[in-house]
Amino acid sequence: MLQFFRNISKLFSPQPHPDKSTTPMSKPHVRIPHIVQSTPSSSTPHELLDILAQNDNADPHRDQTLRDCLVDEVGHYRSSTGSKGAHEVVIVRFHHDTSDDNGMVHTDRRAAKFERLKQDHQDDNTGCTPRSSTPLVDITREQLDPTTTENRDRVSFVENPSCWLSKYELVASFTPLPGKLDIVDCAAAAHVLTQRAVHYTTLQYMCMWYARMLFETLRRLAGSPPVQDGPVMRDAGKFGMFRMINTEGRLKLREPERTLDQAASQVVTLLHLRVPPTSTPTSNSNDDKPSETMLDAFLHEFQDARGSTTIEPLREVEAQVKTVRDHQWDIIREAAKVARDACDRLNAAERLQRE
Repeated sequence: MLQFFRNISKLFSPQPHPDKSTTPMSKPHVRIPHIVQSTPSSSTPHELLDILAQNDNADPHRDQTLRDCLVDEVGHYRSSTGSKGAHEVVIVRFHHDTSDDNGMVHTDRRAAKFERLKQDHQDDNTGCTPRSSTPLVDITREQLDPTTTENRDRVSFVENPSCWLSKYELVASFTPLPGKLDIVDCAAAAHVLTQRAVHYTTLQYMCMWYARMLFETLRRLAGSPPVQDGPVMRDAGKFGMFRMINTEGRLKLREPERTLDQAASQVVTLLHLRVPPTSTPTSNSNDDKPSETMLDAFLHEFQDARGSTTIEPLREVEAQVKTVRDHQWDIIREAAKVARDACDRLNAAERLQRE
């Protein structure tokens, strides 16, 4: 009798969703925490930049390790979910090569999914379940807790993206020239877009805006390679029959136009968000110098637009990404230098012991 009731209860108990099971992943030839490892991972764009800045493995060649995480393909995808609307994401395929003592080259391949999610999203840590752009009531920046504004934007890493691709259709894709685009470019671009629109809104800064802007920004960083249209290219950017965003990343409901001075001040704000997690100020450091350097680099991109009153959004984002990316590389190189110095001290101590 007891077994009978157990069998009955199974009929009414929710079964685990296949998309939420742990995706099997092989052991990488070279583990890069969070990026190339044996388990799926998920983070906000800001957290991802922090992870890239850290050097938990004390890798003396950390900068080169990350430069070798090269992007093979960038795809813009769309998942239709009936009456709930559609969800659009960007999926980046990348690889990392390493050589063994015999000169054999081994390759680890991974995929990253970049997406904007509504505020009350609960992450399942696999990134395999497609989401819908359910309308969310607009709220002002002042009503948001600044420590949690990024939690709706996620970056998920897996080895095999088949769990994503089976639920999405291709909008468009491009293949960067060899060595032209790396994972740091992608992380910097996602971070800039998150900070540009800190909260999900129904008619403007939703997943379709995020995916299109990220796709086009990465394409510009990759040297503007040709785009291969997918089967749902015409549907991209639409909520029902209403087009929310076009192929150039322009919103149907225009965002406020920004001046060059406003765009430049945003660069300084982005810099302040990118304080190295393990930074140690020195007596000779100049707190204003990094801000001035990034500001000069940003303004250099707009030498031909000094007389104009406003800036085209996609061009502004591209320039901001470049300055944030360059600053990120400064942090990464410093972390590698710290590891190299530690290795040198250890080697020197071992030599003294042998003598």
